[in-house]
Amino acid sequence: MPGGKQILLEVLRELSQRRTDAADLGEASERVRAGLLLHGSTGGDAWEAVDDFSWSSSLNQDGEPTKQGLALTGEKVFLADLFEAIAGTDSVPEHVTREFPHLTPERYRRATYFMWLILSSAQWFEELSSVESGPLDLAEKEQLIEGYIQKLRHFRECPEDFR
Repeated sequence: MPGGKQILLEVLRELSQRRTDAADLGEASERVRAGLLLHGSTGGDAWEAVDDFSWSSSLNQDGEPTKQGLALTGEKVFLADLFEAIAGTDSVPEHVTREFPHLTPERYRRATYFMWLILSSAQWFEELSSVESGPLDLAEKEQLIEGYIQKLRHFRECPEDFR
C-alpha cells in the first residue's frame, strides 16, 4: 500500500508538470487536499485547514495561466510566494537564531533558497512548460544526474573554474 507522502508527491508531480485546464482546477484541488490529508493528519482542525487550500492559477492580462500551484483559497496566496516573502530577508530572524545560534546569514539564505526551490518545484510555470513537457526519460535523467555529479567533483577540486 502506498504511503501518504508517496501519494501527495505523485499528485504534485502530475500537476506541476502540465497546465491544468480551468474546468479541472476543482478536481485538482480535491486531489491535492486528499494527498495533504493522507500525508499529514486528519485530527483536530486538519479538515478545515486543508479546505482553505486549492490548486489555483495566476492569470496574465489575457486571462491565460502563468503559474499554477497550491494557494490559499480566495486571495490566491501561493505557498511558494508566501515562503519567498517570509524568507526574503537578509538577516536571520531572531527566533531562528535562538533555535540555531550557529546559523550565519549566508547559510540561512542558502537554506531558505533551497527550501524555496523544493516548494516551487511543486508548481507549474508557463515559462518552464517547454522544458518540462513530455515523459521523463529515465536514462536521460540518470545521464544528467551523473553529469552534474561529475561537475560537483570538478567544482570541489577547482572552485575557481566556477566563478
